[in-house]
Amino acid sequence: MAATLGRDQYVYMAKLAEQAERYEEMVQFMEQLATVEDRVVDRAEGRTRSTRRGALLGLLGDPQAHR
Repeated sequence: MAATLGRDQYVYMAKLAEQAERYEEMVQFMEQLATVEDRVVDRAEGRTRSTRRGALLGLLGDPQAHR
């Protein structure tokens, strides 16, 4: 994946990965987003935090737990 994606593209790709239940890839997209924005994802707007939370919950436990 190119490092030149924009913020919205990373969020979109993370959401697609979530729908496909590919939580490891979802986490990777959110980590790339944090790197591109040069800030911690926890400081990002609520939508981004929620997306990252869903990725981590899906990776760590029951995929239904984050819905």
